[in-house]
Amino acid sequence: MKIASNGIQLNYEIEGPEGAPTVTMSHSLAATLEMWNPQMSILGDYRVVRYDMRGHGGSDAPEIDYSFDMLADDLLGLLDGLGIEKTHYIGLSMGGMIGQTAALKDQSRFHSLVLADTSSQVPAAMAGAWDERVNTPVAGYCGCCRAIQGLDLTDKISAIEVPTLVICGEDDPGTPVEAHEVIHNEIAGSELVILKDALHFANMEQAGGFNDAYGAFLAKHS
Repeated sequence: MKIASNGIQLNYEIEGPEGAPTVTMSHSLAATLEMWNPQMSILGDYRVVRYDMRGHGGSDAPEIDYSFDMLADDLLGLLDGLGIEKTHYIGLSMGGMIGQTAALKDQSRFHSLVLADTSSQVPAAMAGAWDERVNTPVAGYCGCCRAIQGLDLTDKISAIEVPTLVICGEDDPGTPVEAHEVIHNEIAGSELVILKDALHFANMEQAGGFNDAYGAFLAKHS
């Protein structure tokens, strides 16, 4: 399905019982909403919104440089368009960066945040992290890369007071454990889970452990 948000059309899927707590899911660079398929089995009691971010999948891919302010406004516009006042949020990699930015814009829209395999600042170690990619429009990929180049939230995220889970693969080369420890230390009261034998896509590489940690966190804050 398509919905107007922040001047573009976003592709999204929504499923689960009406009236249930909402979970909104945002994927990584060069992926689509289908990246979250391994998590859907534990979300039967939630109203789940998955969307293709700007430049990806079935969403519009304007040929301009993107920014995280722009991508966060896309997310908030999606929530507005669907009449969702408040949601649980999970974002992986670039999706986690969008989540941090959106929470800094308006924390009142979020019950909780899950920030997975992500960073609050571009680390030098990201240089070798782009080996596994899913096909995406060239304009969308390039536009999002420009946004990532400018990521610099570390000195701001201490303002986030939303319950937050930070989760990552132990062997993530692009957004390493150290980047998640920074986020964990900056966001007071946040939880940190490190999954063994996982690289950058911990939600797929260690779906069982990821789902256990994610499900327990959601249950605690729903």
